[in-house]
Amino acid sequence: MKLQRTTYPFYNELIELFSGHIIPKVQTKRTGIAAPAELEKIQQDVINTIKKNKNALDEIEGSILKLLQYHVYLFPQIYVARTKDIKTDIEYFTAKTFWPLEGGKRKEVKIYLGKAEDFNNDTKSPKAMKVAHVKMKLTIARRMKEGSL
Repeated sequence: MKLQRTTYPFYNELIELFSGHIIPKVQTKRTGIAAPAELEKIQQDVINTIKKNKNALDEIEGSILKLLQYHVYLFPQIYVARTKDIKTDIEYFTAKTFWPLEGGKRKEVKIYLGKAEDFNNDTKSPKAMKVAHVKMKLTIARRMKEGSL
């Protein structure tokens, strides 16, 4: 199974989605422009069902979030970048990944890899990627334990 790192619509997003103007307006001869009453009733039924099942939706969202977070811990999607220190003029590599948060948000996790010359100045070098994966897993584990993620 491949997990897609995307947002999943849960309670707040569903309420927002169905509370908006999703029903097309129609032209009537007598009253001008209006939404059909039956569609408005069905839309309200959807909102009421979502509200009634808030606890279940929150529980599902929490479980999926834990799954996505553990997936990022095991298989982080890492981006290696070259950065230059303005004071010393030394180039070095950093790596980052994104930690999933509630509500479809995400937090950047960034780590220092070392001097660019240690990796032949190649951000795609196997050595840079290997070091990045090892350091990223250690950083994520430490930050999870500290509660900063």
